[in-house]
Amino acid sequence: MENLQKDEYRENFFKAWCEIGEGNIDELSMLDTEKENINILNKQIECLGIPVIRGCNEVIANGFIIGVSSINNIKHLINDGSICVYFSQLVSGDDYSGDISNFIGKEKIIEIYIRLGETNTWIKYKPMLLVSCYLEIFFKDNEEDEDDDDYDDDGEYEEQVDYDELNKLAAIVAKSDGFKFLKNKDQRRDFSEEVLEKTNAEYDHYYMSYIVSMSETFYDLGILPTEAKKLNLEGKTVAEIAKSLGHTKARIEKALRCDVTDKIRSYIEE
Repeated sequence: MENLQKDEYRENFFKAWCEIGEGNIDELSMLDTEKENINILNKQIECLGIPVIRGCNEVIANGFIIGVSSINNIKHLINDGSICVYFSQLVSGDDYSGDISNFIGKEKIIEIYIRLGETNTWIKYKPMLLVSCYLEIFFKDNEEDEDDDDYDDDGEYEEQVDYDELNKLAAIVAKSDGFKFLKNKDQRRDFSEEVLEKTNAEYDHYYMSYIVSMSETFYDLGILPTEAKKLNLEGKTVAEIAKSLGHTKARIEKALRCDVTDKIRSYIEE
């Protein structure tokens, strides 16, 4: 239902986008509109009422990321321990051809990540920016080699990681008997290697930390809530569920409050 909700940021963007396409907006007017849009975006973030870290995308390493088209209506997913990570890429004089002096230093890419509680699952919102669209249309150097997409700024080949396949392996681990009894990451790592060895899965062991982290996410935000709710519907009390599943009452209460996302469900039910 999210797309049916009013989002002032998106409304302003598409209105200005149409004006750009029709040639009815100049650079300075577009920049004024962009500034207004970013102010709206910042207010949306502020309304979430959680700490904001700017310019530090390292904290989301190995996270399970769920993309959304707006952050206007995700308050119901925010709880204790949630944080917001906001980082951006600025326009550089080397990025485009022509006179872009009005755009130097302006944000052209913004990415916003919101952690769900103290889990390693993140909501990602990457808003479209007018500056980026405007520059791509009027100042893009079309002579760039399109075959260089897999290379970084230093000319080194950048490996394309199949995170979908890694997530599938993590789901297999999380669903395996005995996972819920593991107490720490070392135990989960050993367990993961044993499980995946039996499945003859092919993967780079360099990504084992990611698999372990994701298996924890799948269990805490998918498997445990699903099992707890099933027993709850059968009439079991919190104490009975906790005893049956081998967890504390506090953990079961938290699991019962957790809404399993379609993305997580798709992996654990595969």
